[in-house]
Amino acid sequence: MRAIRIYGYPQANACLVEDAVPPSGEVQIAVQYSALNYKDMLAITGGGKVMRQYPLIAGIDAAGIVQASADAR
Repeated sequence: MRAIRIYGYPQANACLVEDAVPPSGEVQIAVQYSALNYKDMLAITGGGKVMRQYPLIAGIDAAGIVQASADAR
């Protein structure tokens, strides 16, 4: 999947990657629409210390069709 990957603070930086893999236990979505919001920008710049683990994938706002999930629901 294509995604914006954010690497840790204080050397916070971000790059577009083509080979991102969702972490174990996450829901995989065929995203049709996505946006970066204020919290994503804080994570990219290191401001506000909103994230606890790096690297991470930006884009908390997304809409699409669920492709796979480990959750029975």
